[in-house]
Amino acid sequence: MFTFALLAVARLIAAVGLFRLKLWGLWLSYVLYLRQTVQAATLLWSLILVEGFQFTSYGGILKIGLVVYLIFLTIPLILLWKTR
Repeated sequence: MFTFALLAVARLIAAVGLFRLKLWGLWLSYVLYLRQTVQAATLLWSLILVEGFQFTSYGGILKIGLVVYLIFLTIPLILLWKTR
């Protein structure tokens, strides 16, 4: 729970930095993006290794959800790079 609270505070600080157009806010956003992406991709890869490409009821929904989550993480990063 401590890690969750620490990450929530870091995301708020990054949002304030991005809102004020500060360079540290942009870099903090990149670091938080990298952490989330590695975590979600590792979970997706481990699910594929354990279950394969079978789409059972819960496993398939979780895999599809993780892919959508990774896409929704990547789109704002691309927009940050373009508007920077």
